[in-house]
Amino acid sequence: HPHIEIDQFLAQSTGAGTLLERVCPAHVYSVGDDGSIRVLCAACLECGTCYQVAPLGVLKWTYPQGGTGVVYREG
Repeated sequence: HPHIEIDQFLAQSTGAGTLLERVCPAHVYSVGDDGSIRVLCAACLECGTCYQVAPLGVLKWTYPQGGTGVVYREG
C-alpha cells in the first residue's frame, strides 16, 4: 500500500506538481504530459518535505507500514 496519495484534481488545479518536483530531494514526483502527478514511493526518503510545502489537501502522507520504510544505519 503506497504511503503517499495525491488528490490529482486538487494538485492539478493548484499547480502543485511542479512544486513537488522541485523540492523533493529523491525525485519521487514527476508530472506527466497530461498534467497528472506520478509518484515513485519506493524512492522516498521519508523526509516530509513534500508534505510541508504541498497545498493543503493535495497529499495524504504517512510513514510506510510494517517496517518497509527507510532504515538508517551507522557505518
